[in-house]
Amino acid sequence: HGFKRPQSVVRSNIVLNLSTIRENIDAMVKGGAAKKKGDGYDLDIEKLGCTKLLGSGSLGDLKIHVITPAASSMAIEKIEEAGGSVTIKEN
Repeated sequence: HGFKRPQSVVRSNIVLNLSTIRENIDAMVKGGAAKKKGDGYDLDIEKLGCTKLLGSGSLGDLKIHVITPAASSMAIEKIEEAGGSVTIKEN
């Protein structure tokens, strides 16, 4: 016995990993979710339908500025180590 939350209240995150960004950044630029800016990229993950950024994988030397509703601390750390930045959107 117990309480089961109504599905209308439950919200699950649609996640995006750093390795996926590194592998598909050119397709993201073509799709309009990312823009080439100088030697890096600006990326809004909500345009990809994602709600959280996770730190699985690596960016290598890819510099990105990510706008996201939520991000793990590992993802933020890895992006900043590569010379990028993360902006958390307020809902």
